[in-house]
Amino acid sequence: MSKPKKLRGPKENVMVVHKDDIFKHGEWQGLNDRDFMKLLDIVRQKHAFLPRWDVEDDPNWQQIIPFGIFVAQKHIFSYVKAGGSSEKRLVGERFVGIAGHLRQSDYIDYGSLLQWFEREWNEEIRYEGSPF
Repeated sequence: MSKPKKLRGPKENVMVVHKDDIFKHGEWQGLNDRDFMKLLDIVRQKHAFLPRWDVEDDPNWQQIIPFGIFVAQKHIFSYVKAGGSSEKRLVGERFVGIAGHLRQSDYIDYGSLLQWFEREWNEEIRYEGSPF
């Protein structure tokens, strides 16, 4: 009997770094700010763009997923993931900030994290007010 196929989203190439490169000096979980510039150099020099669904569950590849926080007039934006999300495990969870894969098109078409943030915002958030 074959395994059921996982549901997959759209085909997209996402930025990854091989675990042997990013964890050369030991693994960590969560925020690592003590070696940020070294890690950034590793990402710049050693990244690749591979199909998201090939690396999603592959422990050999670390997906590079930036996180942006929107702050205006001393207020921090937060939101609850709606039921229409493709990431079902996150539905109903509250988030402070927006995270998302760096796609190959972000890197080629936009080239900045600010433009990545704008794309993620437009994909994830339905906001009808003034941002400031």
